[in-house]
Amino acid sequence: MEKMISQLFEIEEKANQIIARANEQKSKITEDFEREISEMEKNIAAETSEKLRILQNQINEELTKELNELIQESENRLNNLQKINQKEHEALVDQIFQNIIHS
Repeated sequence: MEKMISQLFEIEEKANQIIARANEQKSKITEDFEREISEMEKNIAAETSEKLRILQNQINEELTKELNELIQESENRLNNLQKINQKEHEALVDQIFQNIIHS
């Protein structure tokens, strides 16, 4: 009987040791998992920031290009209007001069 109690005690002790090791492994796995999640979150945040920076640069380049095109187009239109104004001014001066001569 004493031998049986001793064996039951040993079995219980080994079971407690197994449970303790399982709890230690569980804790270690949980820590590893949390560390990996933290690293993953940092990597995702860094990648997202880099992608946003690249997109912002592309948008800025496109806006600058479009602005320069608009400025060039406006300057061309202004030059054309000045040429038309100059021609009409000369024609008007000639017409006034002809009216003065013929009056």
